[in-house]
Amino acid sequence: MKFKKITIGLLAILALSSCGKKIKPETKEITNGSGNESIGTMTVTRAKEADVNDEFIKEWLEEVKDKGSNYDIIVYDESNTNNKGKGIYYNGGDTYLKNVDFELGTDLVFTLSSQDNAEEVKIN
Repeated sequence: MKFKKITIGLLAILALSSCGKKIKPETKEITNGSGNESIGTMTVTRAKEADVNDEFIKEWLEEVKDKGSNYDIIVYDESNTNNKGKGIYYNGGDTYLKNVDFELGTDLVFTLSSQDNAEEVKIN
């Protein structure tokens, strides 16, 4: 009986420790240059670079792939300074770009500013 209680307790701890890691992309509206007409959407997920491993990316792709956004990004928390950031860019298909540079516009939407150091990764 004691073994059952310990096992159940450990399972509860494991279940609770995985809570809160759910990836929650924030959907942003993309507007035209005048800012008066919506031309699409994007999602932004903020995360620490150290947390963005293969499993995180797999879960993130599952979360964003059916949202119908024009593009989806992960911005690394520690790189998000002076309206610039680094992270991952995905716009559908079977690949994503890792280690890209973003710029935050006046409309508070991140756009791809450089992919010079980007690595194209095939989705399995």
